Amino acid sequence: MIYSVRLETCGNPDHGQNPFEPLDGVPSDRVYTASIEECQRRVLEYINKYDIGSGNWYDGLGEYVGKISYNGRFWSKEEEK
Repeated sequence: MIYSVRLETCGNPDHGQNPFEPLDGVPSDRVYTASIEECQRRVLEYINKYDIGSGNWYDGLGEYVGKISYNGRFWSKEEEK
């Protein structure tokens, strides 16, 4: 199975940022991997490189599948309930 994760940002209104705009200086990317673990590693690299937060993640069809937190843990939508 191939997994993909879109690495992108949006502003946090709690910090006076526009939630409909990406953060300045942080590029967007799509990464394809062979495992959730590799997605986790790539997300952590992105978070650390650009000093940003974690967030919600969606599958290729736009369906929410879970989130990867600051520590790299993947939380499936079933675990969040």
